[in-house]
Amino acid sequence: MSKLLKKDKINIYYLWKNQHHSSKRIAQKCKINYSHVSYLIALIEEHGLSVLDHSYQFHSNDLKLEIMRKALNSNRSIQSISLEYVLPSNGLLYNWLRSFRENGYTIVTKKKGRNPNDRSGERTVRSEKSQAQKRKPDLTREEVGLLLELFLPLVLFFAFDSFVQ
Repeated sequence: MSKLLKKDKINIYYLWKNQHHSSKRIAQKCKINYSHVSYLIALIEEHGLSVLDHSYQFHSNDLKLEIMRKALNSNRSIQSISLEYVLPSNGLLYNWLRSFRENGYTIVTKKKGRNPNDRSGERTVRSEKSQAQKRKPDLTREEVGLLLELFLPLVLFFAFDSFVQ
């Protein structure tokens, strides 16, 4: 449902509520999964349109643990528990539960942002000279002047000779 804007979600709800379109028809029209449409409609029915005002929610580890314990220890469905805690989708709770089981029934919180030691986005500065620079000796001004004095007459001679012919 992250692809939908708030106005799209409201439009989906009004199509279902006022114009009596089926959830499957709305899902086909909006090109999204049927389960997302049915969850969105159930969420708005239970909590009202104000539930769409929260674009991002942070869930503490204690709250996640409470929600997952309720999902594991009760006979209620994942969708009903997700609706009770106003989760943006029931897929979020499925992901939490999968991660919880994979990590030995402990909650692992992912840190947001880039690792401070990660320098993959930075440009690297070359500290050593390249192969071409290693082969090429550095000339001083005096050496360049001496080379010009020696080779300039030869260059001019051959240039003039090819021009005359």
